[in-house]
Parts: sequence; structure tokens; C-alpha cells
Amino acid sequence: MNNVDLIIIFVIVITVLLGYRKSFVRNFTDWVGVSVSLWFTLHNFGSFTKFIDKIPGINSIVNLIDVNLLSKLSSLDKEMDFSISSFENMNFSKTLLYFFKKSSLFSTSESVTFSQLSIGLFKNMLSVIILFIICSFILKAIFGSFEYLNKMAGFNTYQRTGSILFSFLKSIVYVTLIAFLVFNIASFFNSGLLYDAYHSSSLAKLFYNNGLIEWVFGV
Repeated sequence: MNNVDLIIIFVIVITVLLGYRKSFVRNFTDWVGVSVSLWFTLHNFGSFTKFIDKIPGINSIVNLIDVNLLSKLSSLDKEMDFSISSFENMNFSKTLLYFFKKSSLFSTSESVTFSQLSIGLFKNMLSVIILFIICSFILKAIFGSFEYLNKMAGFNTYQRTGSILFSFLKSIVYVTLIAFLVFNIASFFNSGLLYDAYHSSSLAKLFYNNGLIEWVFGV
């Protein structure tokens, strides 16, 4: 058992404990909200990325990264060129290839330089985070109207069992996403601390291979 396993166990335990204090309906709608938000985000983050530049402060952060890091690696732009076909030749996972295809990276050009790839990945990851938060907030507001169901006769019998069940299912979504991120970052670099951490983590491999992520991606 390594640090990745401990993180996964911690996320499951905390999610279930927090969910136990909530109602059955709240846990159910939270689980649906997280699942739907994740699905919508992973299918639409690329087109949403064009709005990232309009968020105050984002361009300043991009310029800061460019000046302090990418400008020092500018020689790589002449040596390295990236495209979907080159990623396919690197034997990346189907889900990581899907991420690149859905991203805005290759919307205007078939290939990008190292600097364009770095900035593009940063913006697309921001798009994923922001779009997920927006979707979750909207669905939470919509599902808030169902809270009255807690007061219906007969619901109390299933409160605790349902709360534990759906909070656990929500934790599975979380840890599967963690496993997905760890696996694909590790496979992108193909070596290093994160690569070793993933391949020595039985839980990360278990949750990555459970088929949930590929089902959500539709690959």
C-alpha cells in the first residue's frame, strides 16, 4: 500500500462519513449531480475553453507561465511537434487520446509546438475544473427543490442505508477520477515518481480498470 492507496481510502472514508450526516435524497441528488456534471464536462470542455481567456486574470497567469518557464524552453518548439497521430504512436490510453481529441488544442491546426501544447493543456484543464463547478452548482440548485421528499412518510426507514449507499457511490466517482488523472499523467511522462506510484498502487489500478471512465468518455 502506497500514498496513492492511502489517498483513495481517505477520500472514500471522508465522503461516506460526510454523506452519512446528510439525508437519503441529498446523497442521491449529490451522486447524480456529480455523475452528470462529470459526463457533461468531459464531453464539452473543449468548446468551453474559448471562454477561458475572458476570465479576469487568466491571461496574466498564462503570460507569467510563458515568461518564467516556457520562454526558457523555447528551443523545444523547433525540436518538438505534436499531433493526434504522434500521440497515437506513443501508445497513450484511449481516454487520454480522447481528452486530446476533445480539447481545443487541435481545433485550428493539426499540430502544435511544445509551448502551444503546454498553454493549451493549462487552459483545457482550467476549462474542465470551471465547467464541472458550474454544472455542479446548477444541478445542486435544481435538485434543492427535492429536499421536501425527506419529510414524506416511510422515507425515514431507508434514510441511513440510502445515505451510506449513495455517498459510497459518489466516492467511487471521485476515486475513479483520481485514478484516471494519476494513470494518464504517469503514462504521459512514462517514468518518474507518479509513474512508480501508480504502478505500485493496487487500488488505483483497480479503480482505473473498473470501466467507469471509459463508459463516461464513450470509448
